[in-house]
Formats: sequence, structure tokens, C-alpha cells
Amino acid sequence: NIVDVSEDLVKKGGTFVMLNKAKNIRVEQNKFFKPKYYPIEDDYEILEKLGSGAYGVVYKIKHRKTGDIRSMKEIEKMKATKFFDNENVLFEGEHLVNLDHINILKIYDYYVTDNYYKLVAEYIEGGELYDTIIKIKCFTEKTAAKIIYQLLSAVSYLHSKDLVHRDIKPENCLVLKKLPLSKRVGDNGIDN
Repeated sequence: NIVDVSEDLVKKGGTFVMLNKAKNIRVEQNKFFKPKYYPIEDDYEILEKLGSGAYGVVYKIKHRKTGDIRSMKEIEKMKATKFFDNENVLFEGEHLVNLDHINILKIYDYYVTDNYYKLVAEYIEGGELYDTIIKIKCFTEKTAAKIIYQLLSAVSYLHSKDLVHRDIKPENCLVLKKLPLSKRVGDNGIDN
């Protein structure tokens, strides 16, 4: 997020450059988001298990200082290394925290322990799009068009960053609790 500071702000590639009369300030996004190698429990309280999948388990968590509710995906390293090496997981984490799109799940932090990768993301109450489809059974054409528009907007944004999701399906799209339906593409099967 960019706050209006009444200065000239120029984006060059992945770098924001703020021009100030006194001096030039250079801020590189990915310098702020590095893996944390200490226990996630130092920063978050684990509240409950939300579900599990092929790569790991998802928990509802609470930030100790701010009280913000978030989700955490805990990925077992042994399972992850069957599909990609550790460097690729860290590389993916660095890209995920820099994504900023209304229809893409926001990743705030990621932690690395001896046995797990732990991605901290925004908490979405509505659950999976798949469950919503089963529950509602039939969407109006207008609602279906909104869903597809939001999904394609997210995919277009990823492509503009030279990223590909690789696993888009209703189970990997989250629905905000309130209508009209608004989606977040999640379960970060992205690649560059």
C-alpha cells in the first residue's frame, strides 16, 4: 500500500523511488519481506485448525500485538521437496508477499523452521468457492460473470508479474463472507 505523502513517487520495475527535495529515498519491496527463522508462536497465537490439503494444514491465527485474525498455511518440508526444492519455496514466498491485488489472497509473512514452511495470509471467512457452489447449486448469469471477471483479473495481474498460478480450481478460490461474492485466489500454486 502506498500512502499519499505529497511527494513524487515513481515505480521503476519492482522498486519504488520517492523523490524528496532533501534527498532521494529508494525502497525495494522485497527487502522488507524475508523469511523469519524463529517460532511463529512468538508473533501469533494459533486458534484453530481450518482444514488440510495435499501440501499441509491451514490454521486460524491471531497476531499477538495487533489482535488481527489471519490464516497460516503450514507446509511440511518433506512433502514440499517432492515437488520443488527448498530454494524454490523460499523464492515463491518472496514473490507472494509482494503481490497486491484485491482478488489475490494477501500474504503477510512467512516463517521457516526445521520441518515446516509457514505462510501467514489474510483470513477469509467465507470458505472455498467450491463449497459455495455446492451450497447455492445455481448462480445467476450475473453472479457467474462477476466470479469469472474477478478470477480473470487476478490471473491477468499474476501474468503481468510473470507468474503463473498452475492450480486454479474452485477449491483454491476463497469467498468473502458477505455478498456480493468476492473471490481471492489462494492455495499459492504459482510459478514464474
